[in-house]
Amino acid sequence: MATVKEIAERAGVSIGTVDRVVHQRGRVSKETKLRIEAILNELNYQPNFFAKNLKLSKTFVFVVLMPQVHQDAKFWALFVPGIEKALSELESYNIRCDIFYYNRNDEQSFIQTARLAMENNPDGMIIAPVKNRSIEEFVNNLPETIPYVFIDSKIGNEKFLSFVGQNQYQSGRLAGYLMHLIAPDLQKPVAVFSSHTAEFQIGERVRGFVDYWAAAGRNNLNYYDVTGVEDSILYYELAKKCLESCTNIQGIFVSNTYAHGVSQYLTEAGKSEVRLIGYDAVPDNITEVQKGGIDFIINMRPDLQAYQAFYQLYYSVVMHRSVAHEFKMPLDLLTKENINHYQY
Repeated sequence: MATVKEIAERAGVSIGTVDRVVHQRGRVSKETKLRIEAILNELNYQPNFFAKNLKLSKTFVFVVLMPQVHQDAKFWALFVPGIEKALSELESYNIRCDIFYYNRNDEQSFIQTARLAMENNPDGMIIAPVKNRSIEEFVNNLPETIPYVFIDSKIGNEKFLSFVGQNQYQSGRLAGYLMHLIAPDLQKPVAVFSSHTAEFQIGERVRGFVDYWAAAGRNNLNYYDVTGVEDSILYYELAKKCLESCTNIQGIFVSNTYAHGVSQYLTEAGKSEVRLIGYDAVPDNITEVQKGGIDFIINMRPDLQAYQAFYQLYYSVVMHRSVAHEFKMPLDLLTKENINHYQY
């Protein structure tokens, strides 16, 4: 890594001037600052806050607020390895991370869990929100001294440090495009299964799917909404209801993690010709893709979301660097042909 002295020599300035730019203190002309910042970026220079933090014996406390790992077909468990990986890589920087899990179906559970999390006096937070009034109130009332990063989805105002996740609308359009390819019969309808429609990400996925469908000149969509606490049995029963009420359905788009429940019904009912697209590389979905019951899974890379979110906090809180307000994840596709070679 380049030293401050080497950067100063390249920029034609004193070491003190470089130090003022790095630590954002004191006066430096705009032209000089831009020249030094260009060199810093070119060399990927990182100031040695490590030594400073050791000297001060400073421990940074990061707190993660997320739903319980068994919920949504164990979807939330997929975030934990990303947090653990980032924490392991940054163990020399005196960072402690505490994860607090709340019941996504119980608003009171979030209130109690958030209260416990705040008792840790966090220096930064990673929050996986679901749509309820208490979570929105919580983030809107967080002190400005506590930066927070959203993963999976975002709610409330724009005070968050960063959002790490997919463009949900575009993922819905991608699903619409794929369904258009594998379910081409203009006379046969396609079903859209949705739930938690008040949640931003689900609504955006459905909106993207519908918009693509309309742009393709197709209007044969049947809508089915799930109510109540979700599980694979609920989606199994919804698929049964769908196929019994409309026997010529040619495809089903499941806008969340429960495509495996639908796949299980289609297999048992001998409806393997019905095309199926869903979300998330949870264990049950992977099994159904391997068996050929699900055509496409759009993977949100929760492990990478958590990993990048942790680094966003690290860059901001520990390194005092600016970070992107939004960090978009790629739209990964899993199929029977690639799933056994995919790196989760």
